[in-house]
Amino acid sequence: MLIQEYVPGAGYGFYGLFQHGKPKAIFMHKRRREFPVTGGASTAAESYYDEDLKEQGIRLLSALQWHGVAMVEMKRDRRDGEYKLMEINPKFWGSLDLSIQAGVNFPYLTARMALYGDVDPVMEYDRQMKFCWPFPQDLLHMLARPKSIGQIFVDLVDPKMKTNLCFSDFLPNLYLIGMTPFVIASRLLKRRLRFPHGKPEVPHGQFRSSRS
Repeated sequence: MLIQEYVPGAGYGFYGLFQHGKPKAIFMHKRRREFPVTGGASTAAESYYDEDLKEQGIRLLSALQWHGVAMVEMKRDRRDGEYKLMEINPKFWGSLDLSIQAGVNFPYLTARMALYGDVDPVMEYDRQMKFCWPFPQDLLHMLARPKSIGQIFVDLVDPKMKTNLCFSDFLPNLYLIGMTPFVIASRLLKRRLRFPHGKPEVPHGQFRSSRS
């Protein structure tokens, strides 16, 4: 049994490529939507910049003498406005598409560092980039939280919103679309759609605001 405090608030991430504790490339994002809705992987996210988040991410990974890529996952606690550490992912992350679209190609930079020992620092990126993953991720979010359908529709018609739907190579998309009904059906049968990890115990009214 694992008992954890539930931290209400939005999810944020600091991504980095480090060379023995020295930052060579960075990126930050904020989750627009996630699944599970109580806290999980991004179904829609946007690029983000905050000096405090940057400083915490660099300080943590530098202290660990990190070498390679990592994602420092945070939640910004709505109760005090502070970033709270969730975990460090020592690998490429699920929202990698967003950072690449924003101008920080972590796989390319990692490969170059492995081949040549170093890369030119990449510390700037498009801070207005948005990305969503419609099938099955964002659809699962919408079914678990139906009132988000308005925001999802606005995002889909927003020219600044990019998706992982690729019309020049559509076969992977056909696979994702085809598997989506089975994923939804499985979660419905197992009653793991809205609160797959259980509904967090928080003071009255606080959970409602954390999902707004």
